[in-house]
Amino acid sequence: MFELDNNFKVTAFKDIKGRSAIIVDDFYRDPDEVRELAKRLKFEEELIGGLPGIRKSLDTTEVKEKLYDVYFNLCSMYFGNFDVFEFKKNWDVQGFMINCTNDTSLKENPLTAVIPHQDYWPNLPSGGHTLQFGSVVYLNTPDECAGGTNLYSWNDEMSITLDTAPEWKTRQETHFDIESPVLSTMSDEDKFNLLKDRLESFNLKVEFKAEMKYNRMVLYPADVLHSPEIDLGMFTDYNRINQVLFL
Repeated sequence: MFELDNNFKVTAFKDIKGRSAIIVDDFYRDPDEVRELAKRLKFEEELIGGLPGIRKSLDTTEVKEKLYDVYFNLCSMYFGNFDVFEFKKNWDVQGFMINCTNDTSLKENPLTAVIPHQDYWPNLPSGGHTLQFGSVVYLNTPDECAGGTNLYSWNDEMSITLDTAPEWKTRQETHFDIESPVLSTMSDEDKFNLLKDRLESFNLKVEFKAEMKYNRMVLYPADVLHSPEIDLGMFTDYNRINQVLFL
């Protein structure tokens, strides 16, 4: 399992306000096999790090053994002087991790799905743990695919830093106050839609869109603001299923 397609297609995007992102189509040789494994896994009880959706995971060495070369080579070719030591340290703990999202999880935790986040905040304490890249592999079949993944800028910057973190936190808590009198009386659906509408007035701008396609891999810097492009009604009868990697 997890064998790569010999004819996968790489598309590099290198001018996203000075940052890069990679799309690889036809990633797995047998995506149906990977998808079925993902669907068989049991959900974990809690969200990880307050990120959108619910996680499933499987402790296996196959992912890190079979995907190392492609990820290492892509990072080397398109992201410049990354820290190889930190990359290998993070790669050593890779397993098979799945993120699942649907209408229910969006309504229960609207902020995690609406507000862009970073997998890593540069210059902030991290316990010695440095993430340089994040990646998703879309495992929804073509008839289920909708939306995708967006990369954002805030106040014209792609990343929240030590200097901008206090303003980001304060303005986010005010702008998206889910306990405010206006939002607290709304239905879950109306609350989600209002919070999503408020993105436009928060100085957030979509700088890059990766459309969801079956067996497509997306690779991006971990410190870039991003979020799923998702709306209510997209995943009502089935989950949005992504394999996720943090490198």
